[in-house]
Amino acid sequence: MASHGFALSASNIKKLAYSFAIQKNISHTFNNEKKKAEQDWFLSFMKRHPELAVRKAQGLSTARAKGMTRQECAKYFELLGNVLRENNLLNTPQKIFNLDETGLQLNNNPGKVVTNKGAKMVNCITTAEKGETISIITCVNAEGSFLPPCCIFKGKIKK
Repeated sequence: MASHGFALSASNIKKLAYSFAIQKNISHTFNNEKKKAEQDWFLSFMKRHPELAVRKAQGLSTARAKGMTRQECAKYFELLGNVLRENNLLNTPQKIFNLDETGLQLNNNPGKVVTNKGAKMVNCITTAEKGETISIITCVNAEGSFLPPCCIFKGKIKK
């Protein structure tokens, strides 16, 4: 599930274990009131599956996840190659600059999830990128020269 952006928390796994036991009529000692397995079951589950680990996830909106497809990336690099060839920029890296803006969310905390050990990126899709964001703008050329980053904080409207 984690590799598809839908990483499960420990609580989700405990609820799935309970549902599975009920559906398959497996005898269990799970909590019928909370309708989920207990913490000791989860710890045993993690021991039985050493390839899994509990990690801190990063929020990823549904819109952003849908936009990052192989086809979209291929279109982007084809367009970039055309622009570089049309403007004779292939052999002049000092003239090729990239300016990028990214937002740091201050209150998006998706929590810890279970994923494969060694996973480099652990994303957990969130319903929307909401909350206060600080925008950071960076600019660098293909030779490695750069401008200092610029931070844009939330403003206030004054009359």
